[in-house]
Amino acid sequence: MKLYDRKLSWKIFCLIGQGRTLSHAAQECGIDLPYASRLISKLEDELGFFLVLHRPRPMRLSENGIKIFPFVEEFAAAQDRLENECREIGVNLQKIPKRNIRISLPINLNKEPLLEKLVNYERRQQCYFRIFC
Repeated sequence: MKLYDRKLSWKIFCLIGQGRTLSHAAQECGIDLPYASRLISKLEDELGFFLVLHRPRPMRLSENGIKIFPFVEEFAAAQDRLENECREIGVNLQKIPKRNIRISLPINLNKEPLLEKLVNYERRQQCYFRIFC
């Protein structure tokens, strides 16, 4: 599961734990109901236990879900704070230009001097290269 999907899964779990229905949680997250249901199911598959009781309507947290709920709430809040802080830092910083360099060199050539010069150039120019050899 992608990191974004996992974060969204935990957010849906938290919303259900706060008493919202799955459809309200999906709506609040801006996704459709079937996708929200799949995210919860995938998360349960990864963990190896049920987070929610699927039969009662509206869904409720399972016994194990209740145990981990406070930790998940704290985790989700920390992720949000981290993202906000990174966005704030990103707004205040100059964007780093990215450059790709693709170099075709003979196999038996010693690449260390060339790579060393590129690294020194990066430091002087304050730019970053992705080098493909």
